[in-house]
Order: sequence, then C-alpha cells, then structure tokens
Amino acid sequence: MIFAIHQSKGNPKVYLFTRERDDLSMVPEGILEQLGKIQFLRNSRDPAHETDIISLRHKEIVARIAADGYCVMKL
Repeated sequence: MIFAIHQSKGNPKVYLFTRERDDLSMVPEGILEQLGKIQFLRNSRDPAHETDIISLRHKEIVARIAADGYCVMKL
C-alpha cells in the first residue's frame, strides 16, 4: 500500500499518514486540532527503500490506515 506522509508544523516529530495526499476526511476533528497545521511531505515508498524509522513501522502504519483510514505517530 502506498500512503501519504504529512508532518505537523507545530510538532515536527508528529506525522500523519493517510491513504491519499491531503485527504483528512477520516481523521477525527479533535486529532486535527491537536496536530495543528500539517504539510504534505511525500508518498511512501517500498519498505526496502523507505527511511529507517518508517520502514521499521511500515506494517503498523499500513494496518492502522487499513482499519481507521489514517495513522498518527510520533517518530
């Protein structure tokens, strides 16, 4: 699964992963408020070519996106 990687501008260690770029429709309003402004960084790559941090959590990110439509993580 390819997913979109967004970053919180207020807390650059917090990332939001969604199915599509800028598609925040599945993210609850309260979480969006906590994240503040977010910016799209890029789409994911194959886990073998992904950054170490995302590669290690790739399965967890994909599982959360499949279940909830989004995933928020502090990396």
